[in-house]
Amino acid sequence: MPRSALAKHLLVAVAGAATLALLVACTDAADQSSDPTKSGKATATPAPVSFVPCGQARCTGSINGAKYEIQLPARWNGTLLLYSHGYVEAAPIAPDFATPTLAAESSPDDDIAHEMLAEGYALAGSSFSRLGWAVPEGVKADEELYAYFAAKVAKPRQVIVWGNSMGAVITEGLAEKKLAWVTAAAPMCGPLAGTNETLDLSLDVAYAVRTLLAPKLQIAGFTSHKAAVHAWESARKALEAAGNEVAAGDTAGPAKLYLISALIDAPDQSFFSDGSDSVLRAGVAVEDALHQMSVDTDVRYDIERRAGASVSGNAGVDYATRISPAERTFVDETGGPGTTDRLLAKLAAGQRVSADKRARAAAGRTMGEPTAALSVPTTTLHTAKDPVAIVQHEQLFAQRAQRAGSQNLLLQLYSVPPAKYDPPPKDGGAGHCNLTAGQVTATVALLSSWAATHTRPTDQEVTAAASKVPSLSGTFVPAPWPDPRATGP
Repeated sequence: MPRSALAKHLLVAVAGAATLALLVACTDAADQSSDPTKSGKATATPAPVSFVPCGQARCTGSINGAKYEIQLPARWNGTLLLYSHGYVEAAPIAPDFATPTLAAESSPDDDIAHEMLAEGYALAGSSFSRLGWAVPEGVKADEELYAYFAAKVAKPRQVIVWGNSMGAVITEGLAEKKLAWVTAAAPMCGPLAGTNETLDLSLDVAYAVRTLLAPKLQIAGFTSHKAAVHAWESARKALEAAGNEVAAGDTAGPAKLYLISALIDAPDQSFFSDGSDSVLRAGVAVEDALHQMSVDTDVRYDIERRAGASVSGNAGVDYATRISPAERTFVDETGGPGTTDRLLAKLAAGQRVSADKRARAAAGRTMGEPTAALSVPTTTLHTAKDPVAIVQHEQLFAQRAQRAGSQNLLLQLYSVPPAKYDPPPKDGGAGHCNLTAGQVTATVALLSSWAATHTRPTDQEVTAAASKVPSLSGTFVPAPWPDPRATGP
């Protein structure tokens, strides 16, 4: 999912403002003969591990076209955090049409990097060798960066692979390869239901926008980046016009927005708004749809160009089954009695889109379809109100882990915003990847201890750890995945 693309399309993720205070330093500490990760017992403060410092080892550079960055603490605890960043658009997009660039990132932001370095972790991350939906390139780049780190800096005691958004899919892809050097995984705020399932939901939203608001809107089969950008701009105008009807006292547009949101159970809060009144709620619905339109246009164009044809379809989908009684009541109260049935009738009669079976299979095979057949401790972290990778991704991922018999290797944490707040929510929880440094640090700490002791944290330990971090929860339960077609790869 987008690191910068959706930022331009009303996505605001965590922005780290702190400058790194920990500089790379040498240590004379010798490697220890006993390894606490194999003893079954945790040490309060692991003995530092010797390493080749930056200056002697190249901590920035390029490997096979992928730029990399390594950051080293003053005293290393022996754990490498190997980071995978999110989606970067492959070509300029609205509103500023700035040229995207490849840049290496070793953590989600500077605040988090500062915290991790202070705890003694080494950080490494890559730009990958291409822009866009670079899942296979990300997996390859991470493997090559680990090999470089182990050869030139030091061999880690533990390697925790972690990543945000699209980087979470790369992270899980690495973990599911069962590589001997991967100790644990932390995929965060990612579309873990899979690439195809993510595009399916975005098509549902785009189809509803076209059918209910913008009849000439192109929603699939983009033959150029320009066409995808034009489609997003067209959708933006139609959605904003519908949202503006609230202030004018017209209820037709807002009712359509609420039905569109209900099709994928989109969040009712956002980075910009707590959705606490009718005007704010309509604004959240517009944001939700625009985020999904970004996926349906820019991301879809990049993926389908590589897959060779359309990977999503909605032929035969009964959208009426997606609407709960509470959602029906809300739409009818907004637009008047019978509004839900009238809008659903339009959706039932609209022109559907068909997927190319070979292209869909190719996308699933090469561009990220997690099986959740876990082999290492895995802790996910997700905002409860995520408009891009909706939090229900975690439910489908957990169901797959259950089916694979690996549920005991999965721990899921959430950043949950309060019911009301002055935006943005200061402790995260609403918005794509809007996670605080404290939440990420606590997640990594639980996972690192789990990997070192080979003992899964108890519910009591998770609750105790979460209670110390604002808005962090280990008990939040997402709603089911909204599309009944999805089962898994």
